[in-house]
Amino acid sequence: MLGNGSNTSATYTMLLLAKTYGFAKFVGSESGGNLQGINGSQYVFFYLPYSKMEVDIPLIYTQPTKRRPDRGVKPDIEVKIMQRDIALGRDPFLEVAR
Repeated sequence: MLGNGSNTSATYTMLLLAKTYGFAKFVGSESGGNLQGINGSQYVFFYLPYSKMEVDIPLIYTQPTKRRPDRGVKPDIEVKIMQRDIALGRDPFLEVAR
């Protein structure tokens, strides 16, 4: 599985499950989301009319039964993307996964 900090919500959960149960290797960089899992499931979304910002309010509070680190899911194989990769149109995540 390829992932990075943009993976939150359902993709974060999939990366966490893959890491926990070992059914896939996670290649990339630390996911978005948070292992503390302090909220989730159902949300109310609304937009502020003047700033055009979206506000997300969780309706259900959850937390893990044991203390967890304040971070996302760490990859099994960490890959860093450098500016030169972007300039050359390279995808290091895919290259490592192959």
